[in-house]
Amino acid sequence: PIGARPIDVLDSVALEIEYDQLIPGTPLPGTPVNGEQGQLIVADGSTITAAIGTPGEVDLFRFDIPAFGIYTIETSGQSDTFITLFGPNDASLEITSNDDGGVNLNSRIALSLSAGTYFLRVRLFSPSSTGNYSLQVQPLPDQPPIPQLLVGDPPLDAAISARNESDLYRFQIENEGIYTIETGGATDTFLTLLGPNSQTAELASDDDSGLQRNARISMGLLPGEYFARIRHYSSFGTGAYNIRVGTG
Repeated sequence: PIGARPIDVLDSVALEIEYDQLIPGTPLPGTPVNGEQGQLIVADGSTITAAIGTPGEVDLFRFDIPAFGIYTIETSGQSDTFITLFGPNDASLEITSNDDGGVNLNSRIALSLSAGTYFLRVRLFSPSSTGNYSLQVQPLPDQPPIPQLLVGDPPLDAAISARNESDLYRFQIENEGIYTIETGGATDTFLTLLGPNSQTAELASDDDSGLQRNARISMGLLPGEYFARIRHYSSFGTGAYNIRVGTG
């Protein structure tokens, strides 16, 4: 829905508006602005300085998240920034954006991120402005534990409560064999299986192999720790679901 603020109607990408014709050389929405897919920054709280030196300029950064957790991405300084976050591992998959969530007119995003590479676009709110800013990405000091699933237990109830949200679960396999990870409920879920003993090594993914629009992966697994990532198939979708891990 369109709100009452100017920013709610000025960002065509956020409104999912696409144009048939663009001025030659205009980057497509969500695509990297250069071949290196942005300047690499470290998600450890280090602060870097940058600047929008030309009106309408967009700066692109990328950073790696080694493990699931809650992270903050924020700017500081006197410039009125606007940031947009993409990922994981996809510079065109928008997660969220922010205008004035930080101090003064700075931007700030705080949310749970799965392991992977993320991309951040920084621009100024006014397309005619220029200015300096600082940027910082860091984990929260007190990280919540990753929910654990036990093989053979009843399904665990959960929900995708915000657009582009993803939930992560861990489970332990003690003996080699065939195991099934599946969701239930009325929500159109998308499941990614990672491991063993890694939050970044993707083994398989599935959309609709379960009942109705639920996700289901059944495959042979070696002993080790595995991770299941759940998101809604639609970037705008939310809804309740349950998840379980069983044998066979």
